[in-house]
Amino acid sequence: MTTQLEVGAIDSDQVQALSSGSKFEAELKAEQDERKREEEERRLRQAAFQELKANFST
Repeated sequence: MTTQLEVGAIDSDQVQALSSGSKFEAELKAEQDERKREEEERRLRQAAFQELKANFST
């Protein structure tokens, strides 16, 4: 039989575990967003370079 105090401790542990998971998910999302932003910047720089290259070639 669990007491009121034990139930509270279990709930506290569950909340802490869930918040750790949320932090991990948030960190992964932030890294993915950063990679997407860097990839977009790279594509824009590449497109600008190709445009300049085309201007000098003609």
